[in-house]
Amino acid sequence: MLPVDGRQLENVKGELLKLKKIEAADCKIWHNVARTEERKKQKNKEIDDCQTWHNMAMERRAEETDEQRNSRLSAMLQHARERRLNVIEGQNHHQIQTFYAARTVLYPIVEEHNCEEMDNLCLKCGGLYFRDEKNTREIYTHCCHNGNIIEQASVYPVEMKRLMDGSDELSVHFKNKIRSYQCYNGCTDCTA
Repeated sequence: MLPVDGRQLENVKGELLKLKKIEAADCKIWHNVARTEERKKQKNKEIDDCQTWHNMAMERRAEETDEQRNSRLSAMLQHARERRLNVIEGQNHHQIQTFYAARTVLYPIVEEHNCEEMDNLCLKCGGLYFRDEKNTREIYTHCCHNGNIIEQASVYPVEMKRLMDGSDELSVHFKNKIRSYQCYNGCTDCTA
């Protein structure tokens, strides 16, 4: 035996790999050819079957009377109408189901809740509330007594009255520029 060089061994391995790739490609080609032949045979058989059925139908139609022909055509027409109606009904049913499914996802079903009459009077502010608006301490949750609403002052300061009555030049100027003053001072006016 002759001693084998590492380079020669690599060359032999490369050649073997190339041969394997070529064989695999050839195998795929032959497989595709066989599959194509099989498809052609199947297609030719289907064409022959269709031609046979067509010839048989033509023979039957040639032998039928006008009454039989009209009956066959009206049956075909009725069948086509029913098929179209079934398709439309199926589409409508699908659209309705899709609509209800989307609606229940977007707007979950909410149970009705009746709060009854708004006839309970708050002793602090005089407001009307529903019976169930009380918290665990039996106090109405949105009452002005909790500090959410500032009660109106019964007596205004004299300076404030003079600014708001519009009797002098300063008062008129103040009323005309009230928005500017509020913006400048960082005030809010919820009545505007």
